[in-house]
Amino acid sequence: MDVPPVSNIHMVTSSKASMASLILVLVLLAVATPFVALHSLDHVLTGLRVHILSRGVMAYTVSGIQPVRVRVGATGLYLNFYLVDRDDFPALLRKELDRRPPDWPVYVDGDPGLEWRSVAEAIDAIRGQGAEVVLLTHGN
Repeated sequence: MDVPPVSNIHMVTSSKASMASLILVLVLLAVATPFVALHSLDHVLTGLRVHILSRGVMAYTVSGIQPVRVRVGATGLYLNFYLVDRDDFPALLRKELDRRPPDWPVYVDGDPGLEWRSVAEAIDAIRGQGAEVVLLTHGN
């Protein structure tokens, strides 16, 4: 009776263990991947982009389609520098949005001394139209 050398026995056992480990790792990856993907969907960041306007920087008007700008002031609500009635705002905003590409954001600016609720209501109305909001703030 011939006994195989010890090194061959170790190699056969090691190969079977490596194959079993590989299969186990692949099965765990196949099972865990959907759970990780679903969990990552719960952590989608939401919020507002903010652009800070620097003092002394002048904005130049260029020909073509201009972005929609909403200013919430103490004297009322302005759509592209025109005072509008709050009740008419959604319809007028819809007209402005329809004139622009679908992914263009609406820039929102509020008077510094204004309470946040007025600006938040304007933002809600804009998001209700399906537009992305970029909040403009005044830097030092």
